[in-house]
Amino acid sequence: MGGIDFITTHEVGCLLSVAIAANLLHAAEETSAERFVFSSSACVYPVHLQNDPDVKPLAEDNAFPVMPDGGYGWERLFSGSAR
Repeated sequence: MGGIDFITTHEVGCLLSVAIAANLLHAAEETSAERFVFSSSACVYPVHLQNDPDVKPLAEDNAFPVMPDGGYGWERLFSGSAR
C-alpha cells in the first residue's frame, strides 16, 4: 500500500500492476488453485461517493456505474474483474 500520495504521483507505474495481476491469475489457473484472494482499493468507487462526510459503508455494487478515482481505480477494477 503506497497511499494516495504515491498513487497520484506515480499513476503510470501503478497502472503496470495490471501485468502483475494477470500473471498471478495465469499462475493460479495453471496450478488449479482453489482460491485466489484479490485485494482491491477504495479508488474503484466514484469520487462523489467518497467525498460525502455522511457516507454509508461502500459495497461492491457501489462501484457501478463505473467512474473510478483515476487510472489506479481503473486498474483495480480491470484486474478485479478478471475472475
